[in-house]
Amino acid sequence: MTAPNGRALLPAPMADRARLEELAGLYGVQTSHWDALGNHHVASEDVLVPMLASLGAPLATADDVEGAIALAHRTRWARFLDPVAVVWDSEHPHFDLRVPEQSRAGPFRAEVTPEDGESFVVEGRLEELEIVDGTWVDGREHRMVRLWLPRSFPHGYHTLTLHRGSQTDGAMLIAAPRRAFAEEGRRDWGIFLPLYALRAGRSTGSDLTDLRALVDWSADLGASVVGTLPLLSAYLDDPFEPSPYAPVSRLFWNELFLAPEVLPEMAKSPQARARLASSEYQRQASELRGLPLIDYRRQMALRRGVLEDLARSYFERGDPAELARFLGERPRTTDYARFRATAEARRCDWTQWPERLAAGTLEEGDYEQAAFGYHLYVQWRMAEQLDSLCESARARQAGLYLDLPLGVHPGGYDAWRERECFVGGCSAGAPPDMLFTEGQNWGFAPLSPEGIRRQRYRYVLECLRHQMRCAKVLRIDHVMWLYRIYCVPAGVNARQGLYVRYRQEELLALVSLESHRQRTMIVGEDLGTVPDEVRAAMREHRLRRMYVMPFELAHHHERMIAPVQPNAVAAINTHDLPTFEGFWSARDIQVRVDLGLLDAERAEEERRVRTETCRVLAERLGCEHDPAQVLRAALAVLAAGPTPLLLVNLEDLWLEQEPQNVPGTGWERPNWRRRARLELADVRELPAALDVLGEVNRQRRGGAT
Repeated sequence: MTAPNGRALLPAPMADRARLEELAGLYGVQTSHWDALGNHHVASEDVLVPMLASLGAPLATADDVEGAIALAHRTRWARFLDPVAVVWDSEHPHFDLRVPEQSRAGPFRAEVTPEDGESFVVEGRLEELEIVDGTWVDGREHRMVRLWLPRSFPHGYHTLTLHRGSQTDGAMLIAAPRRAFAEEGRRDWGIFLPLYALRAGRSTGSDLTDLRALVDWSADLGASVVGTLPLLSAYLDDPFEPSPYAPVSRLFWNELFLAPEVLPEMAKSPQARARLASSEYQRQASELRGLPLIDYRRQMALRRGVLEDLARSYFERGDPAELARFLGERPRTTDYARFRATAEARRCDWTQWPERLAAGTLEEGDYEQAAFGYHLYVQWRMAEQLDSLCESARARQAGLYLDLPLGVHPGGYDAWRERECFVGGCSAGAPPDMLFTEGQNWGFAPLSPEGIRRQRYRYVLECLRHQMRCAKVLRIDHVMWLYRIYCVPAGVNARQGLYVRYRQEELLALVSLESHRQRTMIVGEDLGTVPDEVRAAMREHRLRRMYVMPFELAHHHERMIAPVQPNAVAAINTHDLPTFEGFWSARDIQVRVDLGLLDAERAEEERRVRTETCRVLAERLGCEHDPAQVLRAALAVLAAGPTPLLLVNLEDLWLEQEPQNVPGTGWERPNWRRRARLELADVRELPAALDVLGEVNRQRRGGAT
């Protein structure tokens, strides 16, 4: 095993455990945890050492612990000022300063620059500031003193520049509302369907025009949101990875969903019009529409030909000032377009590029100019179409429910350009639970707690803003990452992973402030192994929890379905769970048997429990033992509850059996590829769907239709 610094991780005698745990604490690493099965895990030295090395600790074996502790203390106390501080609402902010005791005298000058407003100066003497902490470093006593600013600040990002002698340090002050944005008193509802699964019968695959049609139809029925899976950029050729949870970037959109027919350049491009009208295009489009599973490569290749014609038309005859204005607002797009064009030229991701390119330096000869222009064009037009869709939806008091994925493709743009924000040498994952008794390794690097903090959360802010710009509701995948994340060092079994902590107050402040600025409700995906303190913080800061029915059933309980809490978004299932019919028929159990994830004996016991659960559920809801009736009754119970938002899976309304995703599986399952069985036009006329959604709307609106 090798540390990120290239040094071999050699076996060594056991270190002093207490000192190793002290070092782990300095790097935010938890040395023990409980899993969902009730097992207590204590991290071994063989796991702690590579994990700490991944986080930047200078050690190859446990013999290096003493030096690493000394360096960690030295580095922390040499930092005059932390890069970030938080103040909530109208509290007065303060900053903690670290100084050697022998230098704790003399003047300082602090220049404070509000986000909007004039700068002002605070001057004083260090020896007059309150001492709040202290320690000895390299035989010298150090003190932490507290500087209070003389006034409160409006919500925003403010800057402090502190001068002491020849030393200057800067920090960002996040002045945030303690509670995230919410429209109090609303009892909204919405529908959910992945955009890739939507069948509108008019193109090679679903696009933003189809999504607009779905939003309009649902708004006509009284819905406030349409939920879908991430719409972020993806590798759909070579390299290839269509999963919406492994995007090339969390900062750019997937042009697969761009609607070419309505782009302004269509009227000016005879080539694009001729291509669309050709018998070969129509033949392929018809074939692709008829496939039950999406062929992403063919679909993207067919659509790209049209988009390239349109991009060429724009660059030949369009007004360059239009694109220039967009790039002025989003200058990073140019860098992204170069990256994508280079990946296409080399037909591999950046981890296989030559050293100069992999290190982040791209030059014009490294890629085709046409490909570079194409990626500029499609990002510009995707942003325009999404903005237009969202503006139209807002006019109807509706909007999108989007999803911010936890990870990114390890060979994608974000991992290449923002590598200081990611922890090398390990993967994010999850500890053992009932479904995954060996734990999970998700194959992408977690964010670096100190890396994102050193850059004052610039990358995290960009990710949040990119989504919230278009989201009425934003679901944060695996919300626990705001607090801690399970990490699996390279070469270590997923059962042996451990947790690394983040600066949760700072991350919560970012989320809360941005949610108010964009008027976006925040939902935290808190399913699975989540400590009580995480959910307590979610309540305090008004991040909505998720209430998902299968996790809330108890057939021995007289109410059967646990009451929905007013701080939770309710749903029958999620994209990672069985559909209602799949749950009712125990199809999910058979899928796990077929995949070798469940043996026959355990499967039989699970089927027995499931049958009894469904029987009692129907009985308590006053229904016949019929899935359609039970679904309708269960949705009525959820709709009558205090949840601020009820999300209805559109596929449940025609009792779809197959899920969109089976967690823990790859190409052995058609994950992220299955089209909806019914076309949107048919759903609009489906009595079962209209009846159920009409009843949900009456419950949610208090009798309104």
